[in-house]
Amino acid sequence: MKNNQPVTRNEIAFPTGKYLVSKTDLKGAISYVNDAFIEISGFERDELLGSNHNMVRHPDMPPQAFEDMWRHLKQGKPWRGLVKNRAKNGDFYWVDAFVVPVKKNGQPVGYMSVRSEPTRLKINETEALYRQLSSSRAAFNSDKGSRLFKLLSIRTRLGLVMSLTVLITVIGAFLGLSRLSQSNQILEMAYRDDLTPQHQIDVAMALMDGAYKHIALGLQHEPGTRNAALHEHPLSKHLNKITDKSAELSRLGEALLRQEDSRAHALAEEYARVLDDYLKKGLAPAEAALRAGDYPRANEIMLKVVAPLYEQAKEHASALEAYIEQRGIQRREVAKADYRSVVQVSIWGALLCLLVNLLASQWLAGSILKPLRKITQHFDMLSEGVLTEEIDTHRHDEIGALSISLAVMQINLKAMLNAIHDASLLIEQKSVALGNKLGDVVQASNKQAEQVASVAATTEELTQSASEVADGAAHALQRAASSRELVVGSNTSINQSMEANTKVVEAVRSSGKTIGELDQIIQRIGTITKAIKDIANKTNLLALNAAIEAARAGEVGRGFAVVADEIRNLATHTTNCTISITGMVSEIQTVTQLAVDSMNLAVSEVGEGVGKMQQSVQGLAQISEASVEVRDVSQQISLAARQQSEASMEVAQKMEQLAELVQGNKNDIGQTWMMMAHLLSTSDQMNNLVSQFELNNSR
Repeated sequence: MKNNQPVTRNEIAFPTGKYLVSKTDLKGAISYVNDAFIEISGFERDELLGSNHNMVRHPDMPPQAFEDMWRHLKQGKPWRGLVKNRAKNGDFYWVDAFVVPVKKNGQPVGYMSVRSEPTRLKINETEALYRQLSSSRAAFNSDKGSRLFKLLSIRTRLGLVMSLTVLITVIGAFLGLSRLSQSNQILEMAYRDDLTPQHQIDVAMALMDGAYKHIALGLQHEPGTRNAALHEHPLSKHLNKITDKSAELSRLGEALLRQEDSRAHALAEEYARVLDDYLKKGLAPAEAALRAGDYPRANEIMLKVVAPLYEQAKEHASALEAYIEQRGIQRREVAKADYRSVVQVSIWGALLCLLVNLLASQWLAGSILKPLRKITQHFDMLSEGVLTEEIDTHRHDEIGALSISLAVMQINLKAMLNAIHDASLLIEQKSVALGNKLGDVVQASNKQAEQVASVAATTEELTQSASEVADGAAHALQRAASSRELVVGSNTSINQSMEANTKVVEAVRSSGKTIGELDQIIQRIGTITKAIKDIANKTNLLALNAAIEAARAGEVGRGFAVVADEIRNLATHTTNCTISITGMVSEIQTVTQLAVDSMNLAVSEVGEGVGKMQQSVQGLAQISEASVEVRDVSQQISLAARQQSEASMEVAQKMEQLAELVQGNKNDIGQTWMMMAHLLSTSDQMNNLVSQFELNNSR
């Protein structure tokens, strides 16, 4: 057995109101542990899963306890007992473990152990038992000590009760039959000793009387008498009758001597002696006299011998019959007593049989109905949500099988409800964390919505400014065209200053490239306004240049100066608008600086052109060139302003879409919040449902 070391003497208190649940496969490898098990064991979940369950076994546990557990589990039965486990740091904790096979499609696929808090009394008793087992190495059987009748099935108990009933019935029948046999023997004795002798006496007396009468009838055959003529049959008829009756009387006399009773035998001997005298001294001489024809002698014998002996025989027969009758009365009394005894024995036997049946029925009912009532109570407790009742699983009968199934169902309910409780707590924790995150998201969304609104407002102002710049540039273009018409006739002066103006055009083109770079940056949201600022600066410079040229033109360039002044005012207004969003478009300041440098270069080149124009005889050519430049710049300003307006409108649309997305995000957050609240409500309902089940005993 694995010996996990080191160990300490520190006991870890069992977590109140919790269960330690673990599952293993058929080889003991851990496949599931709940949070309470992880917390008390000190191991991480990854350390436990896949490892053998003996990693938490304490060295103080005797091997016999686990042998008993595996013997039960391999028989498909649950096992319950106290177990001392070792934590990762060497501390220990006691558990009341209930281990059951986990089945799928009727076949075991693993084992589940649900551990509850044991009482201190049970811990002390079990600790003493385990010390004794560890020292003695004796076998251990948790079923030992169960009463014998718990090991018997209900079918066996019913068979025992029925067998006992049949046995008592057979014994009663045997006793009754034996008593009836005795009664039959008494009746046979009464018939043999009482009725038969009396019948024999009656027959003998009748034979004696008949023989006497035949002697008398034989005497009537005496010749010469009146009676002789009355008999048509011969004398031999009567003589033969006398002979037959004598033989029968002799046989009856011998039969009467077979009396077992001494008194009856003595009386029978007296009667037989008289009967013998009657035959030998009476009938035989009388018959012989009649055969000899000595009728007087026959008559004398009849009157002096036969008649007195007949009377003596009657007296002895009466005495014998009286004794036999008295003896019969006594025997009848004995028979009555025997009958009463048989009746009493039968009654007492029936009562005994009834009592035994009642006791057996009571025992059978107690051994069946009492545990059935207990199981019914367990079902009632389960229906009420109380899962703390301990169910006896040590019976080996049908009720034991039912108790085992009920205990397994109870432990599965405990494990399932414990898992539901843990899941509801986890849902509650995650929901609270989600709620906090949603709060942060809501705040961020509100802030984002405010920023989007601010950008949209600024973009709208920028769009208006760009529109105004475009309108001003178009107006300047018209005025420049008018001035161009005024000086169209001064071609010679314009041709002389063409070289200087070409350089100005190149500088302006360089500025156009810089502004092109600005236009690329404007394509990103938030960088467009700086391009407008650069265009405004350029417009201001061009307006200043135009004003200078108008001043040199004198009266002819006054109208163009007015236009240039308006353009400068419009550029100033545009610059003021862009200042409000300068902070949002700081990314393009470098490009703007490049544009300014290019414009300065243009100013320098224009100054050089002005020097050239001063040498020109005709100033109208310079005005014409300036008008062309103003026209081109105005066109560029108008084009840039339109592009800026379109970009601003696109930015506004994007901001509107972004605002819609932000609002949709806020709506989704609201729905998520409602779902989270519903989830919390569901978690509370799950906790309330679990709280309706009593999972732990109050200690």
